[in-house]
Amino acid sequence: MLENKKNVLFDMDGLLIDSEALGIKMWEKVFAQHNEPFNPEAAYKSIGSNGLAAQEMLEKITGNRYYFTRFREDKIAETRKYLETNPMPVKKGAHELLTYLKDNGYTLVLTSSTFEPDVLFSLKSAGLDKYFDKFVCGDHVTRAKPNPEIFNKAIELYKLKKEETFILEDSRNGIIAADAAGIDVIGVPDLVDISDMTQPHLLCIKENLLKVLDLIK
Repeated sequence: MLENKKNVLFDMDGLLIDSEALGIKMWEKVFAQHNEPFNPEAAYKSIGSNGLAAQEMLEKITGNRYYFTRFREDKIAETRKYLETNPMPVKKGAHELLTYLKDNGYTLVLTSSTFEPDVLFSLKSAGLDKYFDKFVCGDHVTRAKPNPEIFNKAIELYKLKKEETFILEDSRNGIIAADAAGIDVIGVPDLVDISDMTQPHLLCIKENLLKVLDLIK
């Protein structure tokens, strides 16, 4: 299944770090501070996306395409305040998988819908920054997942071959984007169920990153 693969494109939130659950807690706190009702459905359906696609979805659910954007800086501040005394939680198997891939010569690229400053902050807080020197982040593209732009840009920027690459994603949007890019993807679910997904390039679904490591070895 992965015999010819040399490159791995990684999502970050919900895949490498347990930030999705933390993020929802921070959103709840910020909305409470502003005496605004919090819509959990909007939060869960935003996972794995940002930009125009997320705005359109939020407008359908809440009537406000800027439902989260208007409080984004407050949420970032609350998250960083929390992380001053608490390390960013790391997903099971992240260190083991990344260490194995690095030691065995794989090219690792982080392809996250999160903007670069927050990506770098989160990776450092989680102790995962040592594994990555190649990035394509949400502020490097104009169209967010489920659009495939972020993956196509990574392939072009780092001169990779799609047939030698696979993607690790936890979100529905990420898997749809990987499939649209024509790149094989392994799903590792976090907060959102992906068990019903049947995209042609979805190779399999594994419960955690340790199971992915077993597959690669």
